[in-house]
Amino acid sequence: MRGKGAGKQLMAAVDDWASARAADEIRLEVFDANDAAIAFYGDAGFGMQSHIMTKVPG
Repeated sequence: MRGKGAGKQLMAAVDDWASARAADEIRLEVFDANDAAIAFYGDAGFGMQSHIMTKVPG
């Protein structure tokens, strides 16, 4: 569905839902390597808040 506006419609619905409930913020998680998603969410008004770091033991 990329490029057909479905994601933008879903994000608008999420924003409307959160606004109607007086939410303080909307959060989501995206992998650092997912450049397309980072760009999409950035265009939707999201900004970086934190990084989750992991390490494989050993």
